[in-house]
Amino acid sequence: MKRLTPFDFIEKATAVHGDQYDYSKIIHVYASEKVIIICKKHNYEFSQRPHDHLRGSGCPICSGKMKKTAEEFIRAAREIHGNKYAYDR
Repeated sequence: MKRLTPFDFIEKATAVHGDQYDYSKIIHVYASEKVIIICKKHNYEFSQRPHDHLRGSGCPICSGKMKKTAEEFIRAAREIHGNKYAYDR
């Protein structure tokens, strides 16, 4: 990917993702360095390589790739299985 100005990157990213993200923390855009992007839906700040973002990658929460904490996993498991299993450490 050729070097982009922040303006060019934001313009291209908006063409791919619409108004889903806030790019206000981007100062420089280098292919090998991650940029900080904010998901407007979750108000979640994450970092990503510009090339990956322009190819369609986005918020890890929206994509379901965000790992759950142990407490979140146990809560979800109990909703499904009730108290059938013990979740002690």
